[in-house]
Amino acid sequence: MPTPEAVDMEFVPGVAHYRQPVYRTPGVFAAILHDVLYCPANNVILTEQGQVLAESISTIPRPEYLDHYALSARRIERIRGPAAALRSVHNQFYHALIDNPPRLWALGHPALAHLGAIELLLRDGPTPLEQYILRGLRPPNVVVRRLKRRRLYRIDTFVFVSFMNRRHAACLDPVYLEAFRRAFCPDRPRRPRHRIYISRAGRTRGTRRVLNEPEVVAELERWGFRAYLLEDLSFEAQAELFYDAEMVVGAHGAGFANLIYARGAKVLEWFPSPHVVPSYYFLCKATGNLYFRRHANESWRDRDFVIDLDVLRRALDEMTNSQRHGG
Repeated sequence: MPTPEAVDMEFVPGVAHYRQPVYRTPGVFAAILHDVLYCPANNVILTEQGQVLAESISTIPRPEYLDHYALSARRIERIRGPAAALRSVHNQFYHALIDNPPRLWALGHPALAHLGAIELLLRDGPTPLEQYILRGLRPPNVVVRRLKRRRLYRIDTFVFVSFMNRRHAACLDPVYLEAFRRAFCPDRPRRPRHRIYISRAGRTRGTRRVLNEPEVVAELERWGFRAYLLEDLSFEAQAELFYDAEMVVGAHGAGFANLIYARGAKVLEWFPSPHVVPSYYFLCKATGNLYFRRHANESWRDRDFVIDLDVLRRALDEMTNSQRHGG
């Protein structure tokens, strides 16, 4: 995928190697593993020696996020039929909408049909967002099995599906994106009419709140925007809203994951510091949305910050006059 803009971005540590004119997606694979231990508290696979299989952790494979007490649970139950995992160590909104669903979709691949029914292992059952995802993407051969938290499970046949994207790079496969859109987007032509400001009001201190949000919202309203607290909307309502998005503005955060429903929207993402977390830059490249970014003057990427209204006006003018693309 061509990514010429990435060359000039100051990416956060750990993904500086993405600063290339071309991004290459990882190879996706499925592996049949036999007689493995699964830890439902962490959603990871363990070796016989109790070591964590790094590929099963997350798109952010950092073991310090693990609940190490749960890895040493003494009670072990056996699952004899084929089983697979949906979740990773990280299951917040971004990960549950972007990272995890491709693993569910892949379980319907013809190459796995010989396994018959596959149990999808979910500690305590599916969350509301997972119920939404399951309704749209669950292959007919997949059934949900609820697990208990404080134990391990020995699984005779584990179907391990790798993650489709990498850390901070929501660059999803076009075939998967088409399947996702068929499952969740409205069955009608797009009507690009919504100018969306993603509000982070009510967030705790130090989570990229816009400190002058009333003034920002007042300015945006003059440009036809409306502020939304996305957590107050159903998942279906968020899909409808972003399906018809014309422009989207906001501070970096999980609400931008809804751009998976959009196409041809103009997107302005605001960062507190010079550091870019490029998740939504890559998502825009994959989905055909036009990406813009601006930065405040904080020293750390998760600080609360002030949006300069003059910079905002210039950015909106640039967006308005830019050529729409993506269709």
